[in-house]
Amino acid sequence: MQYPEFLTEQLLADLNRGISEAALREKYGLSSELLRELLDQWRASKATRESEPASPTDLYNSEFEIRHRFTGETIFRGWADSLGSLVQLAAISGKDLSEASLSNADMVGLILDGALLSLADLTEANLSQANLNCARLVNAKLSSARLNGASLRGADLTGADLSDAALTGANLAWARLKNADLSEADLTGANLFSADLSGANLFECLLTEVNLVGANLEGALLLGCRMSGARRTWTKGIDEER
Repeated sequence: MQYPEFLTEQLLADLNRGISEAALREKYGLSSELLRELLDQWRASKATRESEPASPTDLYNSEFEIRHRFTGETIFRGWADSLGSLVQLAAISGKDLSEASLSNADMVGLILDGALLSLADLTEANLSQANLNCARLVNAKLSSARLNGASLRGADLTGADLSDAALTGANLAWARLKNADLSEADLTGANLFSADLSGANLFECLLTEVNLVGANLEGALLLGCRMSGARRTWTKGIDEER
């Protein structure tokens, strides 16, 4: 025989208050056998619930969704503890997040290597210390984004807008930054070993103490660019006296 769960909860509350089984039988009009059966059923039900795997709603606080920056349609939806965590889950799953709307998103330290984020809006997003190795960010909008200490080895940032972005200490070795806009960006101490910066806009860009060994800057706009202390061995497209 099944009994309402609220009744067993009341019984347990009474037991915790020290009420005897005799008093419980009288209060609820139960025989000794029915009382024991009721408590046994409750214990079995509790053990079953505790053994079941947790659902996403048990593990995370909220359901988030990633929307298309132009159409507003949902690209990816799921339960996570933050929007950034959902982006990481999508990247790990190989989901194409091209043209996603992720402006101002907090993605500090996330693992996004190989992420497909071409044409995504990451304006003012915080990607400091994130792993974006080999990520595809062609024509992505990263203006005023924070990428301090991020790793973007081999990432494709062709045509990306990185104007006013913070990239201090970032690793951009072998990255493709052809025709990218890095105007007024801060790349102090960044690693640009063998990076392709051909045709890039480096107006007023801060390149102090950067590693430009083997980098290609042919056709890049260098007006107002500051690169004191930069290592420029085998760097293409830049005169040694600069």
